[in-house]
Amino acid sequence: MAPISELKNISESLAEYCATLTPITLKGFEKGRFSDEEIEFLEGYCKREEKLLTKKCGNNVFELFSLNGNDRLSLSEKMKDLSAAPPPNEESRVMSKDVASWKMKPGQTENVICVGIQDEDQIIFIPHTGMDQFVALNEKIVEYITTNSEPYSPIADELCLANYEGEWYRARAEKANKALEEYQVYYIDYGNSVTIPSSDIRKMPKDFCEIPALAVVGHIKDINNSNSKNDIIDIIKEEI
Repeated sequence: MAPISELKNISESLAEYCATLTPITLKGFEKGRFSDEEIEFLEGYCKREEKLLTKKCGNNVFELFSLNGNDRLSLSEKMKDLSAAPPPNEESRVMSKDVASWKMKPGQTENVICVGIQDEDQIIFIPHTGMDQFVALNEKIVEYITTNSEPYSPIADELCLANYEGEWYRARAEKANKALEEYQVYYIDYGNSVTIPSSDIRKMPKDFCEIPALAVVGHIKDINNSNSKNDIIDIIKEEI
């Protein structure tokens, strides 16, 4: 609540601007309230300041899609697993909100390593600074895996260790296919999403959260205004 003394009329010119805050209803949740797990899942997107794509489905009913990665699953779909999941042990689970994201300020320059580019002109890179810590973390992961071979079933938005071509990396669980015993995971330090069997997933300890998630997904400036967009993307793919 703000005191009346701090309230003022706005000018006519300001009144011409549309309100930027738009309360919405997520598809699939029109009649229900969010559970504590679902609220925590959504708060993770807010804290990471992730960019979302929105699709209107009806009267004030929307679907939201994360632009981070290439899974193209709506937040509503990802949240379905939360209601089906067993009650989590809050003290032992590591959620995406527990790991900071590496961010750059506008105008900041940084040496980075390009690790991939997606067909929709999204480029994925990781910062060169802190690579020594990252290498040390990977060594700790290798050591941890040798003594922790038990497969693990994470809930949506939980961090885990996931196998990729014989190596283990930090990943975020995006969606589970219980029937096929598969999970779609997003590798938070490399920016790619894949579907892997549950046997390729391990529980991630909390002390692996010290290093921020390194993968940054961005767009190349002015590439959409170029007549040679596809040629530029092909050249970048060849270079990396």
